Amino acid sequence: MKTFKFTLLILPVIIFLSSCSKDSLAPVEELPSLAGTFTVAETSTFPDGRTDRDEYVITINKSATDKSYFEIANFAGLLKKKVQVLVDGEKFNIPSQTFQAGNSKMTVAGSGTLQGSRLTFAYTVRGDFTWDANCVSDKR
Repeated sequence: MKTFKFTLLILPVIIFLSSCSKDSLAPVEELPSLAGTFTVAETSTFPDGRTDRDEYVITINKSATDKSYFEIANFAGLLKKKVQVLVDGEKFNIPSQTFQAGNSKMTVAGSGTLQGSRLTFAYTVRGDFTWDANCVSDKR
């Protein structure tokens, strides 16, 4: 009799717990994609206090060599080499990367967010060229 009562008490708990399912996260493919072409409005500040506004187009694609990265072509409207970007959901990081052209060397680093079709990011350039930039860009 005790076993029967115990079973009657435990059975609803077992049924309740077995009906629960794990919440599933959205597959990465469903998250907003960073890939695309963007028109960038940039405001740069130089060490002497001058500011400059510029507009240019960048193209972002998944890296062909490392699937955890994206690559930005025409970064800052001047770099011929692609800048690597590490994405984490709607946030992204531009890890420190050094580029050399002739005798000139510069290191780029920054971070930003993607909300809908708007990409907002800030970056710094150090080396033979130095400036800080804030950018707002919209997907074309």
